[in-house]
Amino acid sequence: MTQADKIDAAYCRLSLEDMQAGESGSIQNQKRILQQYADEYHLFNLRFFVDGGVSGVSFEREGLQEMLREVAAGRVRTVIVKDLSRLGRNYIRTLERQEYLGHTVTNKTAKISYKSKKCRKNPEDQRYVFRDTHAPLVDQDTSDRVQKRIASRQRMSKSEKVDRADVHPQRHREQRPRGAGRGRETAPRARKSHGADE
Repeated sequence: MTQADKIDAAYCRLSLEDMQAGESGSIQNQKRILQQYADEYHLFNLRFFVDGGVSGVSFEREGLQEMLREVAAGRVRTVIVKDLSRLGRNYIRTLERQEYLGHTVTNKTAKISYKSKKCRKNPEDQRYVFRDTHAPLVDQDTSDRVQKRIASRQRMSKSEKVDRADVHPQRHREQRPRGAGRGRETAPRARKSHGADE
């Protein structure tokens, strides 16, 4: 397939919350904006992939998955969206997905039982990643830089705090029991009662 035969994928998504916000975020408005962009940049083989009334929290959306299958098959030249939040509400997570880096990932889920349709997610080490199977939506360098920024901004877990206390003991003073003085022993204070004996 030549570059000229490939499609230019335009993705639109509208959640239920967006529907209540009015016309500015509507599917028709997104399509109009994307069509204008495609005309301006000579993307003449435009095909729309749409998810209407679907939350951006989950990446398991019919329109998005259809577009990703086309990308994985090598039939997409360009992907355009109105803004990154259309791909996913937590669009930083978009940069974590191997599929967006040009790789195909299989064995993501496994059936709990042959009798059940329910599936569980497989851990990362049980998944199969086939590298460079299609054109990336995000380059590796950008993804790596974003992952480093995310890692540096995340809060430390309790175990990390303990490890850091071992490395820098002066930063983490021992807690003194309540009522203990600074460098001297103090006797417990007698309580003054407000009874009839006064």
